[in-house]
Amino acid sequence: MKSSVLYYLSIFPLLDALLQKNETNEAGKYVFFLLHPKTKKLPPLLTEKLKTYTSAWVSGNITDLKDLLSNIIHEAKISGYY
Repeated sequence: MKSSVLYYLSIFPLLDALLQKNETNEAGKYVFFLLHPKTKKLPPLLTEKLKTYTSAWVSGNITDLKDLLSNIIHEAKISGYY
C-alpha cells in the first residue's frame, strides 16, 4: 500500500478543493488514509494536525472540521507538501 510521490503532490490540493466546496466530511477519507502505518511518514506537526482532524471526523464533530482542514492545508504549504 505504498503511495507514490504523485499522491502526495496531489492530495493536499485535493483537500484544499474539498475545503473550498465545504466537503469536509469527504476530505476525511483522504486525511484518514494519510495516517495509515504503511504510508510515507509526514512531518510531526502535520501528522498531529491530521490526527486531530481524523479524531474529530470519526467522532462526528463536524463543526470543527473546516478550521482543522484549513490548518492542515496551511501546514502542508509550510512543510512543502502543497
